[in-house]
Amino acid sequence: MPERIERPTSQLSETDDGRRARGLSISFDQDEARWIDTLVELLRREHYPKATRSEVVRVALLELRLMLAAQTGDGVVRFFIQRHLNCLTAKLGGSQPHLHLDKVIAD
Repeated sequence: MPERIERPTSQLSETDDGRRARGLSISFDQDEARWIDTLVELLRREHYPKATRSEVVRVALLELRLMLAAQTGDGVVRFFIQRHLNCLTAKLGGSQPHLHLDKVIAD
């Protein structure tokens, strides 16, 4: 059996003044990217000072971190499996949950 090669873990470097110095690339499908852009547009319209894609993803990661903080490894895996099952069930039932920002922005 060939030896398993582990991918290097990502380490974020920081500048001397503590600011983030490295960006990570994340791929989104078109619907997700459009939704994020619409959310950023809403935040800008409401004069939110940090209205960027990066801010939206950072806030989402912070929320996920809070949700999973007390979970064990098994609990984290169950969370992702349950989320996947919920998405499949909604897709099969024809009811995908959406936050319709287009309507909010149009107002």
